[in-house]
Amino acid sequence: MPNYVSPERLYRNADGTKIVPEDSPEAAALLVGEGGTLTEEEAAPYAGQLPPPAETEEAGPETEETKARQGAATKAVTPEQTSNKARGG
Repeated sequence: MPNYVSPERLYRNADGTKIVPEDSPEAAALLVGEGGTLTEEEAAPYAGQLPPPAETEEAGPETEETKARQGAATKAVTPEQTSNKARGG
């Protein structure tokens, strides 16, 4: 199982047995922040209490925009192109 990515700030009660809302009087400690991750071991005690994980770019649907960004980030520059740029060409 991959790490759990939290969609919101999650708090636990004083004895650490349950997850409670941020505004709950039982909220004693922040478990994970919005977008933060929990390992499988960290999330296990709260099975059934965790909200559905946040969509991440890797896990979310691939859009034309993300494809374009990924393509631009992976384009290779040849040594010839680099030396041409250095000479102003």
